[in-house]
Amino acid sequence: MKGHHKSVLAIDWSPDGKQIFTAGDEGTVLVWGAETGQLLMKLRGHLDRIGSLLVHPAGSPLYSAASDSSIKLWDIERSLLFSDHRVRNQFVYAFDSDPRGEILVTNGPDSSLTVWEIAGGKPLFNFPALDALVNSTSISPDGSKIAACNWGKTVKVFDSKSGDLLYSPDPMDGGSPKILFSPDGKLLSAISTGKSLYLWDGGSGRLVFRLPLAARPFALAFSSDSRLVATGDVSGKVDIFQVSDGTKIASLQASSLTVHSIAFGRDDRIIITGGDDRVARIWDIGTMDLIREFKGHAQRIYSVITAAGSTRLITGSSDQTVKIWDLSTGEELVTLSDFSNPVYNIILLPNDRGILVNSSGKEIFHYPATGFK
Repeated sequence: MKGHHKSVLAIDWSPDGKQIFTAGDEGTVLVWGAETGQLLMKLRGHLDRIGSLLVHPAGSPLYSAASDSSIKLWDIERSLLFSDHRVRNQFVYAFDSDPRGEILVTNGPDSSLTVWEIAGGKPLFNFPALDALVNSTSISPDGSKIAACNWGKTVKVFDSKSGDLLYSPDPMDGGSPKILFSPDGKLLSAISTGKSLYLWDGGSGRLVFRLPLAARPFALAFSSDSRLVATGDVSGKVDIFQVSDGTKIASLQASSLTVHSIAFGRDDRIIITGGDDRVARIWDIGTMDLIREFKGHAQRIYSVITAAGSTRLITGSSDQTVKIWDLSTGEELVTLSDFSNPVYNIILLPNDRGILVNSSGKEIFHYPATGFK
C-alpha cells in the first residue's frame, strides 16, 4: 500500500478487520481497506510526527498521539445507506434533505422521486415527478413541499407526505440544473439554460421575477436570511441579487471556468465558490475581495457547503473525494476517499449528526462523525 511519503511509525487494525490505520513522520493518519488496499481516508490535524495509534474496541473512535504533545480522537464510522435499488436511479443527481434531517429526497427510477427515512436509510415512498430524469430537488423549510426540475422547461412542486402535485409554474425558457427554496420558505428559485433566474412565490407558484443572466448558470444559493440570491455561471462569474426587487447588488469573477457550487457563510458576510478550476474560494460580500483559496482537489469541485457559525468548509469533487477544511486558515483537515465515482452532493445534517455524501448514486454514505461544525 503506497501513500506515505515518509517513515511509518504506527499501525493498527479495526476490530472487524476491515480497515488498517497507519501514521508516521508526516503527521497524517491514513485509513485503508484491508481487503483491497485502497486508501479510504486521510486524517490531518497533527503538527508533528505521529508515534502511536489505537482503535477503540467498538471500532470508533481512533486515537492518535503525536510529538506535538497532542492526542486526537477521530470518529471513523461510516455507513452505506439508501441502497434499495428498486426505488433508486442508477445515477443520483437530485439530492436534498429537510431542515430537521429526517427525510432525504432523491431522483428514483426513470422520472420519479423517492423519499427516504434518513435514520434507517429505508425508502418511505416513490412517486412520478417529471417527464424525464430529475436534475435537482429541494425540500421546503417546513418540510411540507418537494420541488423538482430537469432539462425540460417544467418545474413541479409536490406534497412531501403523499407525492401529490401542489402546483406547477408556467414553463421556463430552458431546462434547469438547480432548484431551491429560500430558507424562510417564501420563495422558490430555479436557474435555466435560457440564461434566466426565476423567483416564484413558494406557496402558490406565482412568478415574482424572471431576471436575465449574461451566461448559462450552473450554481444557485440563497443567503441564510433569504434576502439575497446568488448565481454562478459557465464564465466563472457570480452575480448577487436582492430578492425584494431583483436588483443586482454585486458581481465577482470567481474563476475563468464554470462555477458549479455556491454557499453563503459567516452570517452571510462571505460567499464560497467552487467549480471547474478545482479551487474553492471565499469572498467578502461587502467588498468582493478574495479572502482565501482552498487548493487540494485534483478535479472539478461540485459541492461547497458550510453551516451558520461553522469553522469548517466541506467540498466534494469529481476526483472522488470529500475534503474538510478549516475555514479560517485554509488548512485541509480530513480527506474522505471512500468513493468510486464523482461526489456531486453533500448534506450537513443538523445537531452535529454528520454528513450525507452522494457519489453519483453509486454510493451514498452517512458519516456520523463529529467535527463538521
